[in-house]
Amino acid sequence: MVREMQVAADELVEGFIEMQAQSLSWEVTRRMQATDWMLSAAPREVADLIEIILGELRATQMLAAQVLSSDPPRSLLPRGPFPAMSTIAHILPHRSKLQGSAIQKDLQRMFARKISFSSSPFVDVGGGHKASIPGLLAHLVKLTLKTLVEEARSCTFSREGFQQMHLDCSMMRWALPAIVEDEGAVLSLLDEVLISCQERCLDCVPLEHSALERICDTKRKELLLKLA
Repeated sequence: MVREMQVAADELVEGFIEMQAQSLSWEVTRRMQATDWMLSAAPREVADLIEIILGELRATQMLAAQVLSSDPPRSLLPRGPFPAMSTIAHILPHRSKLQGSAIQKDLQRMFARKISFSSSPFVDVGGGHKASIPGLLAHLVKLTLKTLVEEARSCTFSREGFQQMHLDCSMMRWALPAIVEDEGAVLSLLDEVLISCQERCLDCVPLEHSALERICDTKRKELLLKLA
């Protein structure tokens, strides 16, 4: 009876995470398709979509903590230094170095293709299943970012539209690794978003790192109040 109750509990948690992933993925699709990325203004703040994603992750984290009480939730909002620019961001402006850039992007995509989007966020441990809050959130985040990659591949971006996506990915690159179990996969998917945007951009000019840090830090301070 205990085993059956545990199986039922695992199935409920798994179903909840899948429903959350569907909801977030739909919101990503709706926002991406409703935006005219060719008419975007120069970015002045992180997009509302990122705040929605972080807010949903926070709500999911708090609900999961009630079930997995032995696994305390991690801080959602970054408190450490702003992350260094990713390797992909370094090569984006240098469109003349096509061969080197293509090799770098192909290597990145090889890693992205190996990311597991398994239907179950549980890990097998000693013949049973073990769930953790970072593991559940990693599954949710990977499915959401996979949708973002697919949407980016179907859009066309102006310079300003690409810069908005660069800013939004930088904010997620700062916030997400601390709360997920599979940090490498999340960072790889964020890089894949930038690669896809670059390939669909007519004039790819990334934002300066100092501008990214300043705008993201402003959003971080806002979210500290909203998500406290």
